[in-house]
Amino acid sequence: SDHYFCGRGFADAASSCEHPCSSGSLADCPTGMLCYFDTPCDVRDLNLPTLKPTNPPVEGAWIPPTQPPWAEGDPRLYQFCGNDWQGASDSCTVWCPGSDDSKCPYGAWVQEVWL
Repeated sequence: SDHYFCGRGFADAASSCEHPCSSGSLADCPTGMLCYFDTPCDVRDLNLPTLKPTNPPVEGAWIPPTQPPWAEGDPRLYQFCGNDWQGASDSCTVWCPGSDDSKCPYGAWVQEVWL
C-alpha cells in the first residue's frame, strides 16, 4: 500500500507521486483520478503530516494579543441599527460603528446603545 497513488492514468500516478491512496480505494483520490498500485512512488518519501508534532512547542512562545482598534468607551463600539433605541438595545444584531444609516436594514437607523 506504500506504492498506491492516484492519477489520470498509471503514467500520471507514477510520474507525479502526488496523491497517495494507501487504502487502495478510489475514494482517496481527487475527482477524475483512479488509484493505481505498484507505482515507483513511495508514500514514505512524502513529507506528510505526522500524528505527533516533530518538535515540542517552545516554552514562552506565547504572544500577547494586539490592542483593540478603539479604546473602551469609544461611542463607535455602541452603535447598532434598530427602528428605535429599544429595538436596537434588545437585539444588538447589526453593528454600525460609522453611524451610517445606509448600512442598516430598511426602516432602521443607527442607535447608540450603551450596555
